[in-house]
Amino acid sequence: MRELILSRDPRGFLTWDIVTETMFPSYGPFVREELKLLRKNNWGVWRTALREPRLGLPFPCFIYPRSSANTIHHAYHLCRFQLETSSTISDYSVILEFGGGYGSLCRLCHGIGFRGKYILFDFPEQSALQRYYLSSVGLAEIVTISDVNLLRETAESTSGGQRLFIATWSLSESAIPLRREIAVIAQSFDAFLIAFQEEFPGIDNPAYFREWQAAFPDVAWTESKITHLPENRYLLGSKKTPHCSRRESV
Repeated sequence: MRELILSRDPRGFLTWDIVTETMFPSYGPFVREELKLLRKNNWGVWRTALREPRLGLPFPCFIYPRSSANTIHHAYHLCRFQLETSSTISDYSVILEFGGGYGSLCRLCHGIGFRGKYILFDFPEQSALQRYYLSSVGLAEIVTISDVNLLRETAESTSGGQRLFIATWSLSESAIPLRREIAVIAQSFDAFLIAFQEEFPGIDNPAYFREWQAAFPDVAWTESKITHLPENRYLLGSKKTPHCSRRESV
């Protein structure tokens, strides 16, 4: 990634092989199921938010050419979270996304109404790509961080309102020591959108995330398999209130 940033025109970064292989799938069978859910739930909002910027030369999704498979996939995560927690992204004043790709999910959150402080934690190269992409689409105030200590300080200094922690597959691909550090930071958050693969080399992720849930006893958790993505699961949660009850996932 570092070599590509230094040697290639960033205006076509979504065509780089490292991006298409890890962050920007051109299509997958899962897209049909995910688009179907979006069409059934506040489609007017999603239809506007799904419109894909041309920055990066994204490959359009052939079943919905106004968007990309990646953006539809991210919108599905947010839709599932909102349905499960009976909340909206605009309810939150702070979002911390652990591992943010090139910033697509961040852009989408703002597209459906988020107006608070958005913090992205990632490798320095990814942070550079995020700053380029997000500033180019009019989101120059996003906070990008690559140091755990700075992340801790930033999270501690950010107070007021509800706080959402997002980690879609990133946490489940991290080393256990880093996961522990992030778990401590996440203790002050009110809601969680996590997706993970069941097995990562040397780590039993379902067992790990059972321990994660136990470390957050004041959160009402729902863990569910992603039926159209075998061996992958969602872990969604929000802090318990006197009237909070678990719902079956969609």
